[in-house]
Amino acid sequence: MSFINPCMASLALVSGSIAVNLAIFSTSKSNQLFNTFDNEDQRQMYYIVKKERMQIHSIAYGISICAALLYAFALNRRRKNINYCFFSLIIHALAMIIYKCYPKQYNLRSYLVSQDQLKKYDDLKKQMKNSFVMGLAIGVGLYMFTESRCKKH
Repeated sequence: MSFINPCMASLALVSGSIAVNLAIFSTSKSNQLFNTFDNEDQRQMYYIVKKERMQIHSIAYGISICAALLYAFALNRRRKNINYCFFSLIIHALAMIIYKCYPKQYNLRSYLVSQDQLKKYDDLKKQMKNSFVMGLAIGVGLYMFTESRCKKH
């Protein structure tokens, strides 16, 4: 068995994604940033950026699911078994790559004017990055824990 396998990588990416979503939706940092907006233009831009990022996220997952289904279809035509861990890894890794590479039209940071807004924005981005790394570590830890438990039985 190699050190990194598709199941571990897939579980790590899923855990990282869950951790980021929990950080975004359960934290007060995004609310603190929103509350610093002085005018309606900044609030509108916040919603525009949020909508754009959700659309990019949906496009990325749509493309990656199609790619994973093509992988499964190709294996099925050859009468080979589908590795569901690799199937999941294709979905999550490809979605992450597409999201990172997809050109973003709007950057919220360029619409922030005060130092307080910039600091809160940077704090939110840092928390999201740290949450992703923590989620990756939790995913790897969960995999190693379950793998060691399964080997004992």
